[in-house]
Amino acid sequence: MKTVCFMGSHFGMTKNSIEKAKNILISLIDNGYKTFYCGEYGDFDLQINSILFNLKKIYKDITLICVKPYYNENKFKSQKCKKEYQALKSKILYEYEKFDDLDKRIDYIDDEFKYDFFKNKFIYENKFDDVIVCGLENVPYKFRIVECNKWKVKNSDVVVSFCTNKYSNTYKIRQFALKLNKKVVDINDL
Repeated sequence: MKTVCFMGSHFGMTKNSIEKAKNILISLIDNGYKTFYCGEYGDFDLQINSILFNLKKIYKDITLICVKPYYNENKFKSQKCKKEYQALKSKILYEYEKFDDLDKRIDYIDDEFKYDFFKNKFIYENKFDDVIVCGLENVPYKFRIVECNKWKVKNSDVVVSFCTNKYSNTYKIRQFALKLNKKVVDINDL
């Protein structure tokens, strides 16, 4: 099983980089990579996941696995708030699903609330084929995302990277992948 994971800037990619990422993913799929370990933290993950969700409509044999450092806690304190949110969520998902085109979906989530909705990952879990929570109970909470990224690198054949500078955690994880002799495909020039 050929696997791919992703490391990227928390702030996300430009439209040109998104198109380049899409072409990289298509090339990997065409070369037999069928399992994708995805994240859910930051704009880069949101963008990669959106591309993969669209590609899964064409390439039905790919497997998308969300890898989490921990389960999110329930953000709602009252049932009333939860019900109001569920109604709004249904409306947003209904509107979002109307668009087959990635650019239209990205434009749709430019609205501040919709952006917050997608950034907070409420759409994702039911779109993945599986969800894995890394066994990081003994790792301090604030380091779990970095350790989860290392887990994805160790368990992948290829790392697709979008690194904007040499001082970020993305760059450190990219270097970690190179030390493990993993193939690293850069979306942008470093």
